Amino acid sequence: MAPDIEYGAMAFSVPMPCERCGSIRTLPMKFDFFVDSINPDKPLERQLRDYAMYKDIWGKQGSNSYMGQDTPDGQYRIGMEYLDDSFHGSDVAFYWLMKAAKRGHVQAQYQVGRLLRHRPPVPKYLQNPPFCYTEGTAYQWMAQAAEQGLPEAMCGLGNMYCVGDVIEKNPEKAFAWHLKAAMSGCAASEYAIACLYEQGQGVEQNTFKALRWCWKAALHGYAEAQLRLGIVYESTGKERYFHTAATFYQQAAQQNMVEAWLRLAALYEARKSEQNLQKAWECYVNAWEAGDENAYQEAKRLVDEGLANPDASTLMAWYRKCIERGHKEVWYDLGKIYHEGRGVERNLQEARQCYLFAARTSHVPEAQFALGRMYEQGEGIQPDLQKAIRWYKEAANQGHTEAQVACRRLKVYEPREGFDTWQQLALLYEVGKGEQDLQKLWECYLNAWEAGNENVYQEAKRLLDEGWVKLDASTLMEWYRKCIAHGHREAWYDLGKIYHEGRGVERNLQEARQCYLFAARTSHVPEAQFALGRMYEQGEGIQPDLQKAVRWYKEAAKQGHTEAQAACWRLEDGDD
Repeated sequence: MAPDIEYGAMAFSVPMPCERCGSIRTLPMKFDFFVDSINPDKPLERQLRDYAMYKDIWGKQGSNSYMGQDTPDGQYRIGMEYLDDSFHGSDVAFYWLMKAAKRGHVQAQYQVGRLLRHRPPVPKYLQNPPFCYTEGTAYQWMAQAAEQGLPEAMCGLGNMYCVGDVIEKNPEKAFAWHLKAAMSGCAASEYAIACLYEQGQGVEQNTFKALRWCWKAALHGYAEAQLRLGIVYESTGKERYFHTAATFYQQAAQQNMVEAWLRLAALYEARKSEQNLQKAWECYVNAWEAGDENAYQEAKRLVDEGLANPDASTLMAWYRKCIERGHKEVWYDLGKIYHEGRGVERNLQEARQCYLFAARTSHVPEAQFALGRMYEQGEGIQPDLQKAIRWYKEAANQGHTEAQVACRRLKVYEPREGFDTWQQLALLYEVGKGEQDLQKLWECYLNAWEAGNENVYQEAKRLLDEGWVKLDASTLMEWYRKCIAHGHREAWYDLGKIYHEGRGVERNLQEARQCYLFAARTSHVPEAQFALGRMYEQGEGIQPDLQKAVRWYKEAAKQGHTEAQAACWRLEDGDD
């Protein structure tokens, strides 16, 4: 390899044997250093790639890795060694496989056909010696190997006829070649025949034969056939086929099929025993490790909801894998294990470090709140109210309710953007020193709500429902009507109660029933449904009607209303 200067660039004259005629030719290998000014059409990265390929082919001649390079078997072995190299290996592999293929090596002919079929358009420099990608087509090389009886080549040829990408589509020939390959023990062709029978392509449609061929492929370990049979057995919906479907899914999943892991997880999760939920979690983890990021959320959901309970070492190992793959929020979950001492010795220092990572890298509000509490209570560290306040504020600004309560308690709560003056004043009354003025607090919530802040509606209603605030009937009824006008239809029930009980107004059972009906029909309020049932049963302001009473009791009972459930049992026992 001799350097010389050519066209203002460094070049190497490399002796290469021509693949077409066998003669030794000197080929220039240009290595450009000033790409932008001298050769803008050929990037430096490509030149480095070219140089590396030539070096791999010729620079190692005579080394131990190139033993047997003069025999077809040796050339095939060297080509296969390079085939998995992601940088430039497929091109170098093709050089050696082509040499072996030309000398009749059947496996090399199959690999050359496969490479020609699946690689992108061939660059011009690869069409010349020493690579010569243009010598023969994918179909020609695959056909040569198939005619010599290689099952993989016969399957590949069948796929070509089935797909029609490199040769005219011909389902009949596709079936014939797949049948030959299947008779030679090719599981992929057995599954292809099953698909052809199912679709009626190249052969008469026959579901029974399709299933039989699918069974053959599955028994020979073909993952797609195993997955398909699992789907077939699961789709029956019969419990006796559960284990059969699970077995096929497991077999396919062991070959790293993500869909099989996900289907197996769903199959186990549908049967909500503790053992099955644990298996579902393991399947989701395996699917995630196989490359499905959505499976991470499912696995984490099972753990967060307490449905799956892996041991501490397994869970911590998984959390660390999650962190390595970019899920920084999991630092919080890891911190909780150390903080609570679940399955490991309690370590507050380690917990605090984990919380810090989660709070700083992913802004997890739960981690921020946990840090605030640790600094406030001095857990594993000297108490520091200023730091506690800072972390509470961070969590509160993301809507963390416990952090907001802590801020109010410490008189440092600064609401998020959009909180109005009335809401801030309400918080001041709620946490102010001395006697709490709950009446003024409710009025502040009311003003904030009327100003358009819907978030405080529940707080105002809570004060009324729990009896902390007492209002005169006219004020209370006026507020309930405003709530209804704002779309809170459940307030019809509260308005009905005032008429029903005659609180501050004349008792009016007809008006009460109308209010209950609105609440029951528009918002399905179980208390309103139960009140209607009782009115129809006892004949309050209306003729008694047990059928309507039972109907309304049942509606309330469906939503978990215990008194309505008791009424249903009582009336059913009475009918007996």
